[in-house]
Amino acid sequence: MDTEETLSLRQASSILGITTSKLRRFCNRGLIQHVRRTKSGYRILSMAQVDWVKTLVYFDRCGMSTAEIKKYRDLCRKGRITLTERKAILLTKKRQLWQELEDLRENIDFIERKEELFDTLEPNEDTPFGDWV
Repeated sequence: MDTEETLSLRQASSILGITTSKLRRFCNRGLIQHVRRTKSGYRILSMAQVDWVKTLVYFDRCGMSTAEIKKYRDLCRKGRITLTERKAILLTKKRQLWQELEDLRENIDFIERKEELFDTLEPNEDTPFGDWV
């Protein structure tokens, strides 16, 4: 008799703070393996799978592709011998995120400079920039 606690997708999505659609997408992309089904055909997840989905949610938010996530997952299965490779994947993603953050900061700075320029202009005043300010 199987006494492992399981959750329906609805229960798991509620705990995880994501939609059931997103959880189904993770399943359909093969990111959650060995998903069992009830006799009625509904998917159920073990608590270990729910813990893995917590990681998936962050990887998804970080913009990791399905292929990148699968590679990371496969390395996890191989055990601690792959820690260096897994760390390299995370460091690469972190560098990409820091670059995206820097790019966003530059864009915000540009907009703030434009706002400051607008604050100095009068609505009916001609400028050497025309309407391209």
